[in-house]
Amino acid sequence: MDPVGSFRWRDVMQLSDVFRGITRVTLGNGSSSLFWKDVWFDDCDTPLMEIYHGAFSFYINEDEPVAKIITATDPSLIFHLPLSTQAREEVRGIQQGTMHVLLDEGCTDAWECNLGGAFSSKLYYDNCLRDTAADDAFRWLWKAKSPIKFKMFGWLSFLDRLNTRNMLRRTHFVMEGNTYTCMLCQNPPKETVEHLFFTCPFSQQCWDKVGMLWPSTGNRLALLHAGREHWR
Repeated sequence: MDPVGSFRWRDVMQLSDVFRGITRVTLGNGSSSLFWKDVWFDDCDTPLMEIYHGAFSFYINEDEPVAKIITATDPSLIFHLPLSTQAREEVRGIQQGTMHVLLDEGCTDAWECNLGGAFSSKLYYDNCLRDTAADDAFRWLWKAKSPIKFKMFGWLSFLDRLNTRNMLRRTHFVMEGNTYTCMLCQNPPKETVEHLFFTCPFSQQCWDKVGMLWPSTGNRLALLHAGREHWR
């Protein structure tokens, strides 16, 4: 039996790793901060796992807290032995860097946002999407003079996040009759954003009322570009 779930929740469950990538830890007792994945080491702005690749590859448990590793006395409980030459050199570097670290049993670890100010949704999205170029269609949408609820509907359709039947099927939503095809067609194809709003005969009749005819192929963003070029 297929697991029932949603890709949306899968993405949400990954946010813990994203959170650790945009914060820096001020150590207290070191019990809740992760040795390899949190940013806490000296003046480094990246986790140890990204700096000491050799040592990290021999690690037994990558989610061990800082306190457990710093106070450990038996390397066989931390690393898969024997270590390579590179890993040994990296471990020495880590040991030298942690010699001055003093844990405070009466104080908890504290996280601070390292995105250039107090945490905000805008800073978070700017960081996550810093290497992503948005399609021009999104700019056209947000600059349009229309109610925000229409813009939100358009935004969800551009991202293919409307609850069309193909989307409901992806999230394991059981439809009556177990059918996920378009209800408006004689020979119903799969109901997608492109079909529902651009190529469905019913939709084409609606567009014909305002004198618009969309291309027969292309994804939703390509169709919008073609429409803008033809009708401005």
